Amino acid sequence: MKQDFGYAYSNTRVKGMKTRLLKKEDYSGLLRCKKVTDVVSLLEHTVYRKEISSIEDHKVSTVERALLEHLVNSLKKLKELAPGDVDDIFDALRFKYEVGNIKTILNAKISGMDVEDIRSYIFYPIQQHELLTSLIEAEDVDALVKVLLKEGFRMNKSLEVYKEKKTPIPLLTTLDKNYYARLWKCFSMWDFFKSNRQIAKDLVGLEMDCTNILTLLRAKTYGYDAKPLLLPNYKIQILMDALVKAETPEQVKSLLSETIFKQCLGDTLVESEMATKRFMAKRYRRLTIKDPLDVGVMLGYMRLKEIEVENLVVICNAVANGLDEKEIEKLLVI
Repeated sequence: MKQDFGYAYSNTRVKGMKTRLLKKEDYSGLLRCKKVTDVVSLLEHTVYRKEISSIEDHKVSTVERALLEHLVNSLKKLKELAPGDVDDIFDALRFKYEVGNIKTILNAKISGMDVEDIRSYIFYPIQQHELLTSLIEAEDVDALVKVLLKEGFRMNKSLEVYKEKKTPIPLLTTLDKNYYARLWKCFSMWDFFKSNRQIAKDLVGLEMDCTNILTLLRAKTYGYDAKPLLLPNYKIQILMDALVKAETPEQVKSLLSETIFKQCLGDTLVESEMATKRFMAKRYRRLTIKDPLDVGVMLGYMRLKEIEVENLVVICNAVANGLDEKEIEKLLVI
């Protein structure tokens, strides 16, 4: 009973936070912006005003950092509201942002960015200071991967593919694999209600299936072996052998055409990536309106908030690069 009261209170507060997520009319205004300064002006009248009002310039990197700061602050508040039995969930899920920092460093190394410039793109809170410092100071991608190997990240195979195919996708996918493998392993150690454990597993399991589908589509497109990069399967286990053996993206899509994952498929790889994000966003929204006495409301809101910040980052970068309203809208998950 005490547990139910905790969720009832927490989820009531979280549903209040959900009402402050940006609406379609907010996005309509943002899409009409011609300059990053215009985006900033609109955001100053939203829940982002605290972080946005403190920035010293309107460079895209500065605005992006403020948006990520707001995201982290929102997730801190969410964890404070959550009953104690799900603390471990939020700690494990937050590892995603550490992986995000590693991805940023990796992409920066590949593009040849200066060390000091890389530091400006790392957002707080940085929990693994020594690791990230070592990665930033690594001489090249080989040296960076060696650091990750010492930390328990399994990167050898993806490094070979990166060198052969000249694409960072296998390396980035392997980082996701390390995150989800760690997260999935944690489920068996968490001490919380069985129903909450199942909700969390259903959510993360579906995310892993979607990640695997995109991994397969990318591998068939660029011509490398997807199998070493795949995550544990959840609902697509029965099809996995056939999916791995498929020779083309079209064959992968054909195998998935009679499943719920047909909603994740587009004509191109980029369209499939966007369709997958929208597919998951629908699931997150459903979680926020379900049983007020379980963890789903908080997990759904957490993911929706992440999507919103990603949308705003996309808008800032797209506006800065001169994309028009219709082009930007195709890149958003609304």
